[in-house]
Amino acid sequence: TDEQEQAVARRGEPLLLAAGAGSGKTSVLVERFVRAVREDGIAPERILAITFTERAGSELRERVRARLLALGEPRAARAIEEAYVGTFHGFCARVLRESGTEAGLREELEILDEGVAGRLRRQAFALALAKLLEGGRGEAVDLIAAYTADRARATVLGVYAELRSRGQRAPRLPAPVLGGAGAGEEPDAQDIEAAKAIELWDELLEQFGSHYASAKARRNGLDFDDLELRAGELLGADERLRRAWAERFELLMVDELQDVNPRQLALVRALERENLFTVGDEWQSIYGFRHADVGLFRAREAELAPRGQSLRLVHNFRGREELLQAVNAVFARRFGGAFIPLRAGREREREGEAHGEPLLELLLSDRRGYGDDAQPVAGARSEERRGG
Repeated sequence: TDEQEQAVARRGEPLLLAAGAGSGKTSVLVERFVRAVREDGIAPERILAITFTERAGSELRERVRARLLALGEPRAARAIEEAYVGTFHGFCARVLRESGTEAGLREELEILDEGVAGRLRRQAFALALAKLLEGGRGEAVDLIAAYTADRARATVLGVYAELRSRGQRAPRLPAPVLGGAGAGEEPDAQDIEAAKAIELWDELLEQFGSHYASAKARRNGLDFDDLELRAGELLGADERLRRAWAERFELLMVDELQDVNPRQLALVRALERENLFTVGDEWQSIYGFRHADVGLFRAREAELAPRGQSLRLVHNFRGREELLQAVNAVFARRFGGAFIPLRAGREREREGEAHGEPLLELLLSDRRGYGDDAQPVAGARSEERRGG
């Protein structure tokens, strides 16, 4: 489509592409990559493409390779193996393995999978809790009794992960402020009690972080958060190194921008040289529980839109016009003026319609499942089609 062509052709400037489900955004990423190689003469290893999952990265790599082969570029297709296509974690691991000795990391670095990291966190919390309750401190015992150990663990681990997503390697809570700000008011008993509780939570958080860091250090291991934190710190502390990594890449592409956190965005900003292409859809932001911040997508859109560098794909290639009309009607009421209606990108299957095929099908089955003893719904066969 014309809107896809714009997103592909404008490779010499920063761009944000708002792309809904089924709008062909992966095709845009593939074509930008391929044209950068064929038309701009950029070697594949000088393109950084960050995807949200390893599966998405593998799909993008395979589609780029297939496209280059179809265009008679076997040498470039083979070179795709050297391209930086994958997740934030994968890219950060590569940065640390190549440059981590400058940050005091040993070469035999172990990347801890979530199962191992989760076990170490549970052990670290148990040690931190024992330290907090050591000697039977009354206020600490009361706090944990009020919350229970399980809820306290969930709270501490949640705060720890949230603050780490904002770039804090060793998270701490801010010190409580007692009394009216600037008014010279004396704090009341409730304020004093709340301040003591915050101090206890901070002590527990600090102890947990210390034990967890020690457990990882004994294994020379980093968890996924560490990969991003340490890579970001490394690039932020050494301007020469940051510039060297930034100059490796002629083209930066980040998919699913609505699901990144501040730490991840800061990382790509450190590499940006007016060559960052970001794709996302704020209406598909579902990873807030992993500390993704859809506000980052909106802020970048607000930054680039006045310069004409915010584009949108509104054609949907998965749904027919009748379905999209229903979707538009529902979501326009739900989201108001911020919702951009979808347009059908598929050609109508005229041949099927000419033979009387229904536009919609309703498939009915027994609510108990598909076992041998399941009975069909009264008055309908499970395989029966209902046209609408």
